[in-house]
Amino acid sequence: MTSFAGGSVWMDGVTPAATPLAGDLTTDVAIVGGGFTGLSTAIALRAAGHSVVVLEADHVGHGASGRNAGHLTPVIGKDLPTLALLFRRRARPLIELVELAIAHVERTIAEHAIDCAYEPVGNVLAAVHPKQHGMLDKAGKAAAALGLDAEMLEPDAMRARDLPATFTRGLLMRRGGILDPGRYVRGLRRIAEDAGAVIAERTPVARIEEGSPASVVTPHGVVRARTVVLATNAWTPALGWLRGAIARFHVYLFATAPLGAAERAAIGWRGREGIYTAHEILESYRLTAGHRIVGRSRSWSTRSAIDSPRSATCRSRIAGAGRSRSASTSCRPSGSAARTGTCTGAPATPGTASRWRATQGP
Repeated sequence: MTSFAGGSVWMDGVTPAATPLAGDLTTDVAIVGGGFTGLSTAIALRAAGHSVVVLEADHVGHGASGRNAGHLTPVIGKDLPTLALLFRRRARPLIELVELAIAHVERTIAEHAIDCAYEPVGNVLAAVHPKQHGMLDKAGKAAAALGLDAEMLEPDAMRARDLPATFTRGLLMRRGGILDPGRYVRGLRRIAEDAGAVIAERTPVARIEEGSPASVVTPHGVVRARTVVLATNAWTPALGWLRGAIARFHVYLFATAPLGAAERAAIGWRGREGIYTAHEILESYRLTAGHRIVGRSRSWSTRSAIDSPRSATCRSRIAGAGRSRSASTSCRPSGSAARTGTCTGAPATPGTASRWRATQGP
């Protein structure tokens, strides 16, 4: 088993490129966190003419933005039936929000020529056992009610798309697709820096002192800003915010060795759609441009995600797809993601974010 430097297969070998903050700065907006949320916010604020400083504790993309499986999906919240049940009339506007996020990501990739291997092939919510077909029926009904562009794929349709036989049925969501999130977040970094944003890596924030201006205190300097944006996902409670609203859980990511044509044929997987399963705690699988299988799942366990039963289940799922020999896998915990009481962190969906909070002086 091989571990990847930098946190995941997407960030292998990536090290901080910007120098740490040294000394004090004054800016319009200080952004804590250098992932999708922080960098996208920096780009938008620079376009509006505001000065911006981004503070990242490690390197850009070190958190969930560089450790997800790279699915760009039109789903927000736990699942579509739950979204419809809990939010009712607000469910459709939430779907419109995430569709807007997909369009934003696609436009950003195109306008700024971000080389992140984006494939607009959609994603499939898949069953691995007939007992999960009822859940797919509920998801299909909710998708139709919410106006989502989706299609139920019966077993023959799954095979026609060259998806592995281990997935017995699926709901195809056509919007979005798959990409390399590490290259995407590094593309956002380039755009932000070209726009004039200041990025300081290896600059953890010790505390934020509210006031006018607010003071963001780091080991080697203080940033004073009229507004502070927390783009910190699961790390937010460490700064004293949302401690009662965020539950942290572990996510692990694995990547096989590159598969040859014979191995891909034995598995029966030549389709390019991303796949995530109908489990309560979902698993996801997709092919990369380099012919690896990358997958992930989540765990509430406090022990190592690599040693968890779900990790073994994912590896056996790939090994059993087509009863072929298994390619070697590289697996490592991919950090923490967050759930909040009022909205959902979606590290697997570039362009969306978990809850953020601004601190602004009068």
